[in-house]
Amino acid sequence: MIDFVSTRQTTDAQTAACARLLAAVIAQAIKDACKPMTREEKIKERNLDSEARQAIQFLFGTDSVFPLYASLIGSSAEAIRFALLNKAEDMVPAASRGFTDMDRRVLKGRMRWRGEFMQPNVRADRLAPEKGNE
Repeated sequence: MIDFVSTRQTTDAQTAACARLLAAVIAQAIKDACKPMTREEKIKERNLDSEARQAIQFLFGTDSVFPLYASLIGSSAEAIRFALLNKAEDMVPAASRGFTDMDRRVLKGRMRWRGEFMQPNVRADRLAPEKGNE
């Protein structure tokens, strides 16, 4: 059983409210990352939806605050990532209603194309050609 901070009886009201807010941010990112792919995205094999790209970067990026958010709600980024990408055989039906097998397939499909979004943020000036080498 996951001991979410917001459900602990010893958690004060402000901490519980903050934990629920962070859980809502994570839930929205998961929803955005699982947006059905458009026909154009399937043809180009790229994540063209900016919300989906940003959500995947948030959930799986190396420079993301997601691990911190996960720890602040009483979980771990690794556990959430594992649950998103792998179907648990013992998952109870009530828990799986919010995240379906179709969501998992869409997320895995989008993850195949994530390469350019998984790198730490690179400043544009580092990508520009050096003066004199143009």
